Amino acid sequence: MMDGPSLREDGRVECAPTKPRHAKAARSHTGGRIGNQQYSADADEMAVLQAENATLRQRLADMERVLAQVEQKQLADQAEALDDISELLKLAEMAKTEATSFNHNTARDKMRRDIQTLQAILKKAKAERNDFKKTIKQTEEKLRLEMEKKKEEGLKSEIDQEIFTRIIKEDREKYRAHVVELLARIKSLEKEKYDVFLWAKSHHEIYVQEMRKLARAFAKVKRMSDESTYEAKAFYHDVIQLKHVVLSDAAGLEDALLQQQAKDDDTRCAAFVLENHESS
Repeated sequence: MMDGPSLREDGRVECAPTKPRHAKAARSHTGGRIGNQQYSADADEMAVLQAENATLRQRLADMERVLAQVEQKQLADQAEALDDISELLKLAEMAKTEATSFNHNTARDKMRRDIQTLQAILKKAKAERNDFKKTIKQTEEKLRLEMEKKKEEGLKSEIDQEIFTRIIKEDREKYRAHVVELLARIKSLEKEKYDVFLWAKSHHEIYVQEMRKLARAFAKVKRMSDESTYEAKAFYHDVIQLKHVVLSDAAGLEDALLQQQAKDDDTRCAAFVLENHESS
């Protein structure tokens, strides 16, 4: 097979070394014309291959750039897409190697098949990229809506907190007024208690004096009863009834004092609790 220009790895056409002119002169005129036609056809075909190779390199560069973008944004669940891109690079590298190793006829058919394969893979990668962009856009929209929702909830929480603070402040003022009123009532009850104490004390002295009088009268009646006179017995009976009346009055007075003391103790405890609650 005739040696023609070969395609190097950098895309340049490397021509075979020309033979000396004296060797060409030995050929016939007809053979030289056929050789020139074949060489021209090979050169045209090589130019086409060179253009296709340049297009392939451009597409390969585009695919590598797309791969770099996909690798930066791709999520963990898209490992299959990465495998496809890696396979694409492997196929492109194999196509590049085979384009420089095979002859131009075989390389052209192989390159066409590789280009078709690469185009199919590139189409799939573009579709996956579009899906990935849609996923990113949907995720950003969800994130935006969530941030707006959080912002509204934060504003609502601030408003609720301000309202709650105002309510607590108003309740505290009402509570303080109520405490002041209770303290005034406690002071009034203490004054009433002191007045009752003075009244009980004065009546207690009167009660002691009456008891002494009754004791003397009882002793006198007892002496008179020893004489077994009717008047003495009647008087003794009257004295006994009077004693019972006085004792019942004294018992009622003591009960009233005890009840008043219990009320005062309850009032004192309530005042103590209110003062502690206000201080806390």
